[in-house]
Order: sequence, then C-alpha cells, then structure tokens
Amino acid sequence: MRYKSAIETYCVLKKSTINAYYATLADTLEDDIKVLRETSDNLMRCLEILNTENEADIEELKAKIGALNIPFANAHSMELFDEFVNKGYLSEIEEPELKSQFERVKNGWIKARNWID
Repeated sequence: MRYKSAIETYCVLKKSTINAYYATLADTLEDDIKVLRETSDNLMRCLEILNTENEADIEELKAKIGALNIPFANAHSMELFDEFVNKGYLSEIEEPELKSQFERVKNGWIKARNWID
C-alpha cells in the first residue's frame, strides 16, 4: 500500500511541476509576444519613414532602427523550454493537441539553432 501511495505522490508532484512549467512558459511567451509586437510596430514605422523619404524623420529612424536589433524570443523562455524538454516532460503531456504544439516548437527551435550554428 505504501508503494502505491509513493507512486501517486510522485505522479501528483510531477504533474504539479509540469503545470508550473506551463504557467512560467506562458508568462515568458506573453512577454516575447509583447516584444515581437513592439518590434513589428517599429519596423512598420521605419518602413513608413523610408517610404516617405522625409528628412525630418531621420532622427526617429535612427532611434527606431537600433531597437530592431533584438532576438525574436528572449533567452530565458528558450532556456526554460529546453529545460522542460530535457527533463522529459514533453512525453508526459497527455493532451494530443498541446503535445503536438510543443513538438512543433521543439522542432522549430532545433532548426533555428542549426541555422544559427
């Protein structure tokens, strides 16, 4: 009986850990999306400035171009995702659609790393 109780406790703790990763990943990805939106807005404004060729907007262009030199996602969210995958939690996801989405992110992350290297 103790053995079953220990297994049940382990399963509950593992599920709780996975849920904590979900919550943390969701928070960091929301931050990434915010940065991506801001970057997109800056890029659109830079394109508008370039398109109008208005010399009065050159200083704004200079200021905004520097902000475009940021990575797509912050390193923390990718490190967190790597940790999640490396601990084997990906195989613990029970919902097929969620698991498929995590697999796509994992495969995309692998491709991005290979491209960078």
